[in-house]
Amino acid sequence: MISALGDISRSARRVEFPKGQTIFRVGEPARELFFLLSGQAKRATFSVGGNEKVLELLMPGQSFGEAELFGARPYASFVVAVEPTVVLCVGGDSVRRTLETAPQLSMRIIGALAKRAIDIESAVAASHFRTGCQRLLDYLLAQVGSALEPNGQMKLTLTASKQLIASRIGMTSETLSRVLRELADAGMIVVDGRNIPLQNTRIASHMATAAPEQPVFPRKNRHSDHAALAARRAAVPNPCTVINMSGRQRMLSQRMAKFYLFQQCDIHVTRSRVGLAEAARESTSALAELAVAAKEIPRIEAQLDLVSQHWDLLKSALAAPSHADGKRQASLVSTTSERLLRQMDAAVGLYEALAS
Repeated sequence: MISALGDISRSARRVEFPKGQTIFRVGEPARELFFLLSGQAKRATFSVGGNEKVLELLMPGQSFGEAELFGARPYASFVVAVEPTVVLCVGGDSVRRTLETAPQLSMRIIGALAKRAIDIESAVAASHFRTGCQRLLDYLLAQVGSALEPNGQMKLTLTASKQLIASRIGMTSETLSRVLRELADAGMIVVDGRNIPLQNTRIASHMATAAPEQPVFPRKNRHSDHAALAARRAAVPNPCTVINMSGRQRMLSQRMAKFYLFQQCDIHVTRSRVGLAEAARESTSALAELAVAAKEIPRIEAQLDLVSQHWDLLKSALAAPSHADGKRQASLVSTTSERLLRQMDAAVGLYEALAS
């Protein structure tokens, strides 16, 4: 182990990048693993039309370049220092040799890759299913890095520019400014330049009652009558929406099991706990909407009763402490989530037959 760490230290180099300098470019071969020591960098890509999309804002303590290094693929994105930045660059060959004899380091690398996979999944889902206000609130909560307290406020100072944040969460700078105002109007944040104190009670209340697939913050405009009409129509989901909601329930059953097992393996415990709670809340809300849509359709009502029974079983399994009875509890969660998935799959089939 000591010799392996010596191998890593000999291959490492400390590099200072001034603001605007590229750390690596698209198409370059991956030969090193990077650790950001100080400063800030962005990982981004360009569209065919030349528009930049920020994929990740890198902060001190983060590593990057793992996927390309271990996947033996050239970089598909680029990383640029957005302020004077210091990076530790470690030779890829020495990292690979060390992983063969240092299981603890292997687990840390796996954890970093797992976190990145969760972040990508969350970002893709958010771009399709969450409003601008919800996406920005998710981002702000992630920056705090701790569980939301029920009362008081949490202090947050934005370290990235609004332009970078907007690109990261998929909106324009103008939209970001409007969304900040809407969150402030809703009493969830206070905007004081880059200081954004989060108002815990109002945020917790919103998170407990929000319907995941519908806008939570009404836009103020002169077409309020049209907005009210659209809201009334949205109260009764159309067949396509119902099928999509049903299909998403299948995914949620697997996501909850994954987050539970992450906690059991001590992988990003806080983030996994929050993700599990959000998935459970979304599942409960969607099942309630599906039950309304299924009224007076006996076959679907009966199938959703079975779904609800299996959901209750899964909730009981998830409620047990993550380390309770080890493998047996993990097996119970996995088996119960699979059974819920199969019951929801049968409901999806009934909805699809009804719509055809």
